[in-house]
Amino acid sequence: MKRFISILTVFILVFSYSASAIADSHGEPPIEELEEQFKNLIEVETDDDQKVVEFDSTEQFEQAFHQIMSDELADFYLGQYFKEDDDGYYHLPQDAPAYIDFEQEYTLEEVNNNQYHLTQSREDALRGEFTLTVHYEYANDQWIIADRNDLADVEEGGELPDTATSYPLWTIAGLILAGTGVILITRKQLVNNQ
Repeated sequence: MKRFISILTVFILVFSYSASAIADSHGEPPIEELEEQFKNLIEVETDDDQKVVEFDSTEQFEQAFHQIMSDELADFYLGQYFKEDDDGYYHLPQDAPAYIDFEQEYTLEEVNNNQYHLTQSREDALRGEFTLTVHYEYANDQWIIADRNDLADVEEGGELPDTATSYPLWTIAGLILAGTGVILITRKQLVNNQ
């Protein structure tokens, strides 16, 4: 009987541990669905005056952003691409952010059970070469966009010419010398004018 209880206890412990590990796994984020929702919000339907007409209220429009992304990111995109007025939101005319191009190669990397990072390097006419990075997070029982940015691929600068210096002390000394020259010239002109 003791042996049976020991085996049963071990079985329960092993099974409960593996069940909790399976329960914590949320799978991969639905990146195509989230990207489509993001794109639809940025390119929302507007009237001739650029007023957002697709949503009945400003609260409903704001809530749509907060449902698919972090609060900080939602506030950023609302402030960057829209202007809130007494009668609703207006779309500010400007280029759209970079979207994921699912026809080109990208990398989706699991950070942990609750976070994934997507990275895509590409080139377009507006930005040139750039890298789009999207961070996904599992929060409140759903995947959201936690952060996103598109960074230009900037080449490292070359070697400085022999006449260039990065010494701040020499820069300050040069400024003091130039300032002294200006003071002496101004003083000489004042003495000559008297």
